Amino acid sequence: MLYEGADTLFMRTKHSECSYILLPQGAKIDIPLAHYALGGGATNVGVGLKKLGFEVEVFFRTGNDATGCSIKEKLAHDGISTKYCTTDNEHGTAISVIIPSQEHDHVALCYRAANRNQKKEDFPLALLEEIDLLYLGPLGGQSQELLPYLAPRAHAAGVTVALNPSMIQLTHNTLELTESLRYCDILVVNTAESGYLMQALLQQKKQPVFYYRQSEEPALLQDHLSFNNTDQSFSLRAIAKLILKSGPQTIVITNGAEGVYVVTAETIYFHPSIPTSPVYSLGAGDAFNSGFLGALSLDIPLDKALIYGILNASSVIQHPDAKQGLLSLEILEQKAESIGTKLVKTYAL
Repeated sequence: MLYEGADTLFMRTKHSECSYILLPQGAKIDIPLAHYALGGGATNVGVGLKKLGFEVEVFFRTGNDATGCSIKEKLAHDGISTKYCTTDNEHGTAISVIIPSQEHDHVALCYRAANRNQKKEDFPLALLEEIDLLYLGPLGGQSQELLPYLAPRAHAAGVTVALNPSMIQLTHNTLELTESLRYCDILVVNTAESGYLMQALLQQKKQPVFYYRQSEEPALLQDHLSFNNTDQSFSLRAIAKLILKSGPQTIVITNGAEGVYVVTAETIYFHPSIPTSPVYSLGAGDAFNSGFLGALSLDIPLDKALIYGILNASSVIQHPDAKQGLLSLEILEQKAESIGTKLVKTYAL
């Protein structure tokens, strides 16, 4: 729903800053417009890759209801196959209510339902012999079993495995996650998620707290991550080195409005966000993922693939849902050629 009248409360503690959307209790709030759109990480990235010219199969679970049928019809209209998707007769199709803030961010109220009940045995393993890229988006509930089940099998089949884990995977089923990293080629997380992954790899349970020290380097190249009640602190370099030892050879860490970092065995690439007029940030991460992963799959050099991802995300946040702004390969090529690589900075790992 498009309602930007909610107030925002900012709170600063010793180690962090938080903000909250405020809605008056007991109030009936009129909204100017209700916008309905297809969402979810799998479909967002799937449509993004389709826009780039790839053949796409999506694998998810819906309820046996009108919403589930509508989702599959919409994807079919976009040329995306849903023949391997499953139906849950006990739980409804997942749905989210998005509340935008005045700062163009949002809160999502998520009813995950059937999404959490995907069974690993429902995945057609023969499909792994036909695909080049397996994108594993955020998983919860029983569906988390897909990661340790599919990642090693895809790896053995020579499929590039890209992983974008959920916060549940990063905080509750950490052993399954960390052991699966050895079979993943590309890992995508945001700044907060990178801290939780660092904890999981170090087998610590304390909550991460972020702080920034002024310097000439981008924020995440400074020592920025500490743990409550300890003297430990880490920079992106420390996090990246630990993750690289665990399996993935390419790490993407998004840092909101600041920009995106991509780390390889020797080099850190950084590209700042492109100034734009956002509606809100919904779908920005998925748009980056489809642009970046699609470019890499087309053998576009990593620094230029980073630009494709940034441009795709920048376009999406100018629209009210996660798919309207997804760009075609032709437009991405034109825009990438226009801005060049002048904003990409490289640093030694």
